[in-house]
Amino acid sequence: MSHESGGHDTSETLTFSLWQLCLFLLSLSASLHSPGMEINDAALADETNNRDWLAYGRTYSEQRFSPLNQINTKTIGGLKVDWYLDLPDAVGLVATPLVAAGLIYFVSPRNIVHAVSSVDGRQLWSTMTVDPELSLYISDAPNVFKDKVLIGNGGTENGPVCGYVTAYDADTGEYKCHYQTTPGESWDYNSNMDMDIVLADLEIAGKPVKAMMHAPKNGFFYVIDRADGRLISAEPCTEVTCASHVDIKTGRPVEIPGARYEDGSQVVAPGPLGGHNWPPMSYSPQTSLVYIPTNYQRFLYSDEDISGWESPDSLAPVPTEGMGVAFEEAGRRSDGVRGTRWQRGCFTGLGIRQTHASAGDIFSRRQGQPAGTAPTPAKRCAGSAVL
Repeated sequence: MSHESGGHDTSETLTFSLWQLCLFLLSLSASLHSPGMEINDAALADETNNRDWLAYGRTYSEQRFSPLNQINTKTIGGLKVDWYLDLPDAVGLVATPLVAAGLIYFVSPRNIVHAVSSVDGRQLWSTMTVDPELSLYISDAPNVFKDKVLIGNGGTENGPVCGYVTAYDADTGEYKCHYQTTPGESWDYNSNMDMDIVLADLEIAGKPVKAMMHAPKNGFFYVIDRADGRLISAEPCTEVTCASHVDIKTGRPVEIPGARYEDGSQVVAPGPLGGHNWPPMSYSPQTSLVYIPTNYQRFLYSDEDISGWESPDSLAPVPTEGMGVAFEEAGRRSDGVRGTRWQRGCFTGLGIRQTHASAGDIFSRRQGQPAGTAPTPAKRCAGSAVL
């Protein structure tokens, strides 16, 4: 291990494995390093904790919002590198680090978990959690609550549950209700693949609503009443040509004629990567904005020749305009109608891998970059300051 200056980001991969469960168990054992610190349900639900990042989305709400405000629009220009940890073969750093009791836990390639001091970057230990010869993986981060570990795996790319948001009883696992974002899914518009669900208490049309917010691959951003599964609103957060809008009464997208390419080929947006994929979105209760890393890609779908699975445009979709950020307004409006602001190509490079919002009115993102290249300068986006 060495400390160096002038490091670089690397290309990243979409492979996930059992390290995610290990990270949660490691975070729960942080009390061994800090006597008196107990990580329990209350700690994982504490929105005021400004010392730790104990879960995938920081707290149970998955808002990825930090209450810290020392880094703000006035002080951000004074940021500099404090320490730097060089990791060999650092390809695939896509995990959200956990921070507990002054320690940073994160995963590098080959399922190696690291524990690092947040003060000076000293590596305290590292361990390989899974035999690299075994093809073991999951595609979602576990949740820990009431002495339970809630974990799911793949398998919903196709089949009757594709494109569903489903609620279960947390104690018994009993099915409660569901909402299907894409009925009769024909474009690989599922709602899994780590596409996060953000919880927030919003005021809509003058009434408090316990809401859940979700941006699946079909390009729409949904606000749903999490108490009963009722759809509140659904607006596009990227370019959508498969449907004109979502009917609030039926909850179904109103499809454009030919979008299902039943009579030949059809260019459709979003493509199979989706308008939003696995990189998590974030929500700021200060600005009432949701920041969604979005894709801009049109794709040629066709049933004319199914001998090969790839679209003729699979290697070079036309057009692809990079990544962007959708600024979705959640609540606030007295009439209950939300505004949507999204910018095409707001960021360039290999795409946005993480988003965070803070009390300092700062929106930050982590962006992929090819190995051996200089970082791509970020364009200034509408809304909060960008880190």
